[in-house]
Amino acid sequence: MNLNSQTNDYNTLLTKKDDAVSIDIENLKVHRQAIWDRMNVEPDAFPDSNFDFRRKYISTGFDSLDGMLGGGVQVGDILEICGKPMTGKTRICTQVMLCFQSKYDNGKIIYIHSELPENCLFALKRSLSSSLNENEVENMLDRVYPLYTKTVLGLIETLESVYSGEFKEDGSDISNGDNRDPVLIVIDCISDIFSLYLRENKATTIQAQIFSIQRCLHKLARKGNSTILVTNGLVSSEKYIENKRDYIRSVVSGVGLGGEERQLVGEWDGGVKPALGLSWLYCSNHRIHLLNTGETEVDKDESGKITTRTKIKAVLMRSTNLKTGLSCFL
Repeated sequence: MNLNSQTNDYNTLLTKKDDAVSIDIENLKVHRQAIWDRMNVEPDAFPDSNFDFRRKYISTGFDSLDGMLGGGVQVGDILEICGKPMTGKTRICTQVMLCFQSKYDNGKIIYIHSELPENCLFALKRSLSSSLNENEVENMLDRVYPLYTKTVLGLIETLESVYSGEFKEDGSDISNGDNRDPVLIVIDCISDIFSLYLRENKATTIQAQIFSIQRCLHKLARKGNSTILVTNGLVSSEKYIENKRDYIRSVVSGVGLGGEERQLVGEWDGGVKPALGLSWLYCSNHRIHLLNTGETEVDKDESGKITTRTKIKAVLMRSTNLKTGLSCFL
């Protein structure tokens, strides 16, 4: 066999490194999103495809955030919410829980927490009380399954049991074989669950456990009936187990951000970054960062009651199919 002739046949297909065309990832995401939007509106335009383009979304309870995420939290996605304390991470989870319960009568919510859940459940009950009577509120709360865990292994076991359908509460399965009910899984907060673990284990062990949790979350998301919310705290870079690599990660996370967003997330470059480092970066489909702007807004309801609230800005730091750098106020 003449190898030279075989090689020459493929010379036209080979390109030098200098001749390679660079791809604008952000423009590619915008183009892909436009195609997906058309598939949603005109599914009959793609008769040869076996894929279900009618995507289902769960509202976040904030119109501005829904718009930034292209319709809300997509069923089957993993949404990570990062921010300092008192920036509204749990509040977003609570609003998604409310919208989920309103959308799915047979849906179940698994609330995995590292602290007592009374505050979150109280806020949920108070929000429901404005439109529902006491009995209806109790019926809605019956679909919330709070689970307390302070260990990483406990979190992995819980996620595995939910995936296998072995998790039961009052004799009822969370997953029901082929006729699976919609499930919303909320982990609040992943960095708190790892906090004790970080002090007692080596970096290699921690990294292995992070990958194990990622595999569990991705398996649940691929089932098609599970939507996952994960809150994550911010830590100083001195406490990072992968300090040098995380500096590179912080630069990558800033790609696609405009000048205003770069200024707002400047605290990342100042040594404060999302916990769990580079190993955790690509776990979620979307990562949003909540920032306290320091501004306050005054609201007045129909009864004349005046309330003040802090203005929070949400920035889309990373996404698999949306343009990064988008921002909105909550």
